[in-house]
Amino acid sequence: MELLRSAGSGEASVRGQNTQSSCEKSKIQNPKSKILFVSHLADLSGAAQSLLEMMDCVDRAECETEAICPPTGLFAEAARSRGIACHFLENPAVSFTESRNPLRWLSLLGKRLAYMNGIRRRVRAVRPDVVVINTAVNLYAGIAARLAGARVMYYVHEAFPPTWRNRAKIAMVNRCAHRIVAASLAGARLFDPRAPSKRVAVLHNAVALERFVFGPEQWREARKRLGLEESEIAVGAVGYIAPVKGLEYFLEAARMARARAAPCRFFLMGDSDPFHADYLRQLKEFVRANALEDRVRFLPFAKDVESYYAALDVLVLSSISESLPRVVIEAMAAGVAVVATDVGGVRECVEEGKSGIIVPPRDTARLAEAIGELANDPKRRSDLAAAGQAAARARFSMERFRAEVRELFRREST
Repeated sequence: MELLRSAGSGEASVRGQNTQSSCEKSKIQNPKSKILFVSHLADLSGAAQSLLEMMDCVDRAECETEAICPPTGLFAEAARSRGIACHFLENPAVSFTESRNPLRWLSLLGKRLAYMNGIRRRVRAVRPDVVVINTAVNLYAGIAARLAGARVMYYVHEAFPPTWRNRAKIAMVNRCAHRIVAASLAGARLFDPRAPSKRVAVLHNAVALERFVFGPEQWREARKRLGLEESEIAVGAVGYIAPVKGLEYFLEAARMARARAAPCRFFLMGDSDPFHADYLRQLKEFVRANALEDRVRFLPFAKDVESYYAALDVLVLSSISESLPRVVIEAMAAGVAVVATDVGGVRECVEEGKSGIIVPPRDTARLAEAIGELANDPKRRSDLAAAGQAAARARFSMERFRAEVRELFRREST
């Protein structure tokens, strides 16, 4: 809890604002504080799963919770199954920069304004002590919540590259947020170079470790489902299929591994969405053009993602931008050796050469070399997997996460 504890307990205002928000002035005289969570994500990405886990860890004896989320999709289903009250608001996923048609741009603007108005009205109806907005991308919810007089907390999972657009997002989140909670120190320092600080805290992700314990029978069954021979090395990339995941480098490494006759099979495990359909088509076309169909398989997202890890020998994270990648922690917990790119908070969970191998982003040759090294050296693979599993158990348990979440909201309510 060291990093979260460093966040301090003092009240912080935004841009020197000293007046209390209307929601703070009108706290209901009720022993329970109210927390309103906002997710613009309909799927179960890593960021969405982290928000669900945060909601799970809130002490229901001390807090009342509600979630605003899209009406359809796995996130709403998962929230309802946890007994979390949901208020549904549709949020268009496409950004203004992706909308080239002026008429479509105007339509999107109307939907954005309707979304913001829906947030504002719900905040005024619920009168929460704090509104928790998931990911720095959802600027519209932050603006709407502030206009409604709410105290705003951003739960950020990004470690943006330094483009002008990203700098603008960071500036806007800093203006909207009373408190920022980042999944990695790398992400936190985008918002405050001195983080962890009174206003910007670090809350590392966690996993339910018990889900990632496998016996020999589970291992054999998982590999059988994927059609793997005992001598084949299963190399997987798990997660959302989008350009930021750098999966073209993963596939190029697969092509190079075949040229070197490495005994590897490669799996892309996850889903995309309509806005990244072209990217998914490009990946599949690369596989066809290089005759990699016998080496590479695309597998859909699975709710029981641990069944994938049970079959893997090596997990590859080829991303060009990440905060604290959940898939890396899951793989470590499952006893799977990790090769990851040196982005965001990767070094906060992987110790180079001890609990995994870290390679430069976009360096396909080094990525392929690391995969080949582990494919051809069972002892090295086993040593990294064991060290990674020990690190995951020591540092990324749900017990630690729950204690930090409860302490975080305890501070918010005082």
